[in-house]
Amino acid sequence: MNDLTKILEICRKKADIHTENYNGRPFEYAACEHGSYEKESSRLDLYEMTNWMSSFVTGLAPIHFWISKDTKYIKWANQFKTYYHDKVFEHYMNTMHDIGFLYSPYSVAMYNLTGDEDHKRTAIKAADELLKRFDIKGRYIDAWNSMAEDDRTGRAIIDCMMNVSLLLWAWKQTSHTMYKDVAVAHIETTKKYFIRDDYSVAHSYLFDRKTGKVIKEDNDCGYSNGSHWARGTAWAVYGFAIAARYLESEEYYNTAVNIAKKYISELPKDEYIPIWDFRLPEEYPAKYCGKNAVPDWDETDAKNKEFAVDTSAAAIMSCGMYELNGIKENAEFKDFADKTIDVLCDEKYFDYDVNHTGILKRQNGNMTYTTFGDYFFTEAVARKLYNLPVCW
Repeated sequence: MNDLTKILEICRKKADIHTENYNGRPFEYAACEHGSYEKESSRLDLYEMTNWMSSFVTGLAPIHFWISKDTKYIKWANQFKTYYHDKVFEHYMNTMHDIGFLYSPYSVAMYNLTGDEDHKRTAIKAADELLKRFDIKGRYIDAWNSMAEDDRTGRAIIDCMMNVSLLLWAWKQTSHTMYKDVAVAHIETTKKYFIRDDYSVAHSYLFDRKTGKVIKEDNDCGYSNGSHWARGTAWAVYGFAIAARYLESEEYYNTAVNIAKKYISELPKDEYIPIWDFRLPEEYPAKYCGKNAVPDWDETDAKNKEFAVDTSAAAIMSCGMYELNGIKENAEFKDFADKTIDVLCDEKYFDYDVNHTGILKRQNGNMTYTTFGDYFFTEAVARKLYNLPVCW
């Protein structure tokens, strides 16, 4: 077993590089190949509608403050307060369904730690903007598109199961049932269409906005329609588990459990890191993966399948299983999450270089680092070691 205290200390040192280099208005780091976001990655401004990852950097500060009690992390994070405020109060048309990924790790976490009412007001306003994306006829939260585009096709995606936690948090803070009602409506639509009979998970569906009826499955992040995208499965498990906690729902708890068991069943025996999509065809065992990182990449070569894994999915799934274990003690899931983290600490997956900001290698099925995978790995280890109170 790895010394997770030392692992988390390495993560803290990497976060400290962010505190030196990541200042001013927040931005989104794209994926990087060699571990240094600040040197390799393109940047997307916080006020851009498609930015959904800024808080996987700024949100590291509340985690490391909880562990270390070093107020430098709170001071560093608070410099971003005005920008997060202005995004939802002045640039609210440039928000999308992933607003929960922006405001839970930052504004909610900062409010939970400091009691600062400014963070609370900002997070509730973000929840209000998420409410506006609710499609009444289809009963789902509209993904991606600008709400100013009245002729858009409706779309819902599995990732949004993590964003409804912002609505459920706002419900608890305000007692206004509208937040809960919209969250439950979206969850029920997700459960109806996205969770298949075998508990595999679809990524995306298109809806007719005039009638609210489903048009078709329309995969975007997995291999294809009908496939089984590993990270989407992790979003589903964690999202349904969070919903089960807020709503004290046995039904949502059981849904999360069954999706998690399906995920485990798809892994080879004694392996814990999933291939990025469980249903890659035999003739394309590594399609879309590794081309930029591996010379002469052959997507038809079965030996390249080992590169087509997604460590971010493994990290998120660990968080989801810890969440389930927190609702009802579940030795199987806790043990699986513990072992997953231990495997992720192998140098094949974990970057031990404290001069790199990147934490997990081989994310997203394409041999890169991403800030969201790094964040959820940090969260998972902090939950295990220090009972971190999560922001979701």
